Amino acid sequence: MTLGQHRAMNNFLNEAVKASMPQPGSNRIPLSYAHKKERDTFYEISINELPPVVQHNIHPRHKPRVRVTTDQRTGEVVSKIVKCRIADLDVYSPRTHVDWRVADLGSTRGRGGSERTKDRMSYRHLAYQIDLTQVALAENPTKADFEHELEVEVSAAEVRRQGDLALAGDPKNQYEDLIKGFIDNVRVLARAVPAQ
Repeated sequence: MTLGQHRAMNNFLNEAVKASMPQPGSNRIPLSYAHKKERDTFYEISINELPPVVQHNIHPRHKPRVRVTTDQRTGEVVSKIVKCRIADLDVYSPRTHVDWRVADLGSTRGRGGSERTKDRMSYRHLAYQIDLTQVALAENPTKADFEHELEVEVSAAEVRRQGDLALAGDPKNQYEDLIKGFIDNVRVLARAVPAQ
């Protein structure tokens, strides 16, 4: 994603937050917004340290890593997560300016490499989170040292919960609606990304 696309998506998402604010007589649930400045530090771990179910399903070309995220303002450790790439589904989107990937990352809480600095705007609604992130690839970055990322996540806990309900045959499960909502969010965002 280019810097121009990043800016356009920031404007698009900020307008979505404004439009979601409660209006008289409306029951709409607003989007929440948070601006975070964080540092990620990565550590490789042995596949033998992972649960057996992950060991048998991990993508052979991707090594598992622990990601420790620290708030740059306070120095507080925000999260420790073991990231394991299970599979990818690459989607060609010929009518938009971006293609996209659905990645199954088996993320679990980890224990306390390389580093990267993130300036992230997070937008959350129901079970979905959209992160618009500028990642510094160097200690004292110039304009060329930044990558711009747009990520859409669905709550893994909610996917598991709705999946368990579907597996049990509960007719009130919302598994398909949850996944459809995730894909719909991606499609709306992909259409909003300008050419440059």
